[in-house]
Amino acid sequence: MKATPKQQLALLEMQDCDTRLARLSYDSQHLPQNEQIMELRGKQDELTRTLAQSQAARNDAQRALKKLDSDIEKTTARLKVQQERQEAGLGDLRELNTRAEEIATLEKRISDLEEEHFDLESEVEQLEAGIAQTETSLSELSSQVSDLHEQRDNELADLKSQAQPLIDRRKAAMQVAGEELTREYDEIRKSTGGIGAVALHGRQVEGMTIQFSATEWERIRTAPVDELVCSDDFEWILVRIHDQDGNEVIA
Repeated sequence: MKATPKQQLALLEMQDCDTRLARLSYDSQHLPQNEQIMELRGKQDELTRTLAQSQAARNDAQRALKKLDSDIEKTTARLKVQQERQEAGLGDLRELNTRAEEIATLEKRISDLEEEHFDLESEVEQLEAGIAQTETSLSELSSQVSDLHEQRDNELADLKSQAQPLIDRRKAAMQVAGEELTREYDEIRKSTGGIGAVALHGRQVEGMTIQFSATEWERIRTAPVDELVCSDDFEWILVRIHDQDGNEVIA
């Protein structure tokens, strides 16, 4: 393919923009806030499960307390009736003895229920305290996540602002290179995973250590300046800047 020296230089401009844009894209996808947010969300999920379990246990204990209250009330009412009858001396000796035994049983039952009630109240208090602490922790985590989101958004906005001038530069270079050469460059860059064109100073590829065979170097050296030259091994477009003696090939 034929390409003027100016068009070939435009490829290097495009490559520089693409390399910088790729780095910005990588940075935007690997911001430290992303990992931190994921970690905090994991903690939020765990605490949310803990909160739900604690609330369910608290609700069960509160229902049990209500039942105990009812049982204590009914038993106390029964005890009062029996005590009043006993004090009034109603019934014969056998009835009085039987009632006395029932009164003792009711008093023991009330004592047991009150003890169970006390234990359940303590359990509810502990669960309530745990729920309050979990809710506080969740609130703090939510605040941290919000702060991280804000930091990430600011970072992304900064990266976007850095990207826009590069996008504009690339568009300008595309106009110089032309549609056909741009398409060739993009296809090569896609095939190689990011590199479409490199600068060649004599036999040295800028920023790399690459050895050319004698046959390939002869092909490169003798190609006209408006001939698009590609690497045999790497496919890249080799934009010749200087010849082997250091003279400018593309002015």
